[in-house]
Amino acid sequence: MHVATNRILDAIRQLTRTPVVVDAMASGDLDEQRARVVTEETEFLSPESAAEVVERVKDVWGQLTTGPLRRLLARTAAQVDPDAVAQEAEDERARRGLTRRTGEHGTDHWRGDFRVEDARGAWAAVTERARQLVRDKKASNLEMARSDAMMELILEHSDVKVIIHATRAADDEATHRHHRRRDHHC
Repeated sequence: MHVATNRILDAIRQLTRTPVVVDAMASGDLDEQRARVVTEETEFLSPESAAEVVERVKDVWGQLTTGPLRRLLARTAAQVDPDAVAQEAEDERARRGLTRRTGEHGTDHWRGDFRVEDARGAWAAVTERARQLVRDKKASNLEMARSDAMMELILEHSDVKVIIHATRAADDEATHRHHRRRDHHC
């Protein structure tokens, strides 16, 4: 349902704010993935600024993969409406945060949005430590090593104690023996 809702919202934004995107999709000049990038990268702009950005990039958007297209749209938006881009950057920084979802089977899932000036340095530190873990054969790949490195870096600079409460299911054999002993004493 969530995916369907997002697609409907994208379509509404495209129809009302950037109808050229819809026309390009209809003619086959723009696929859904690139159209979504255009929509995401222009949604904070006024309709007039969004239309101007679309007009400037439409001749090349089908030739670019999503990463370069996203960067081109960001540069173009900064040229068209620098105040809106500055406000969006400020808003994004205000929305930064870190969330944790307790995972299944021994892992947790973290998601974070960080200030870019902090994140770049942190990423470099994590990657440097991760490469050492891979060289030392303490992790089988760089992605896994980054996870371990991040935890090492955080915990090395922290003084916390975590108490883990664990439970386990009753042992059926032990339970059965207990009931047999109790039955003999009655």
